[in-house]
Amino acid sequence: MVVGMMGEGSLLQFWKTATTVLAPILLCPLVFYVGTSEARCGFVILLMAVFWVTDAVPLPVTALLPVVLLPLFGIMTTDEVCVTYLKESNMMFIGSLIVAI
Repeated sequence: MVVGMMGEGSLLQFWKTATTVLAPILLCPLVFYVGTSEARCGFVILLMAVFWVTDAVPLPVTALLPVVLLPLFGIMTTDEVCVTYLKESNMMFIGSLIVAI
């Protein structure tokens, strides 16, 4: 009876790891078989959506995935991605948080 409970607990315990590993594997056909820039961008968007909905990866890490994946897949340059993340309004928000601390 203890073995059955341990098996169930271990399966539930590692669902975040399973989601983190299986989501990119299941979405790989978008990258390898379709191969267009739009498909690679769709891969990034769907991967982020899965990670956000399941909360398998912490949200700040999920939010920074495009900074790594978009230049890696050749969709945008690093400069173009970082400019969208660091607009004036975002910097004003970060500045106000720093002043509040």
